[in-house]
Amino acid sequence: STQSTWGHFLSVYFFFALMAHIPPCKWAQRKDNIFLTVQVSDPTNLKVDFQEKNISFVCHGVTPVGEGEFKHTFNLFGEIVAAESQYKSLVREVQLNLKKKGFRLLGSTH
Repeated sequence: STQSTWGHFLSVYFFFALMAHIPPCKWAQRKDNIFLTVQVSDPTNLKVDFQEKNISFVCHGVTPVGEGEFKHTFNLFGEIVAAESQYKSLVREVQLNLKKKGFRLLGSTH
């Protein structure tokens, strides 16, 4: 019936309207670091959790898609050193600098 079809549509619509969105991202890497830029303007309530194999990211902000909560867990192919990884919140983006695990400079003793 038409009424049950609209009921299903509204249920699906509200489900997706309440979900957090995945923010647009760019990344690059070097031998010792991975640079990840999350393109969210005016980020508030920012939470970044570095783990050896993934990074959890949550914030409220604005992207070309719209304003809302943005959330994603980035699963990594290799391991990072969570304690040495950092992030910086800027007006138009959040920059993450991930230290790769196992990389040593020549002459390093540990």
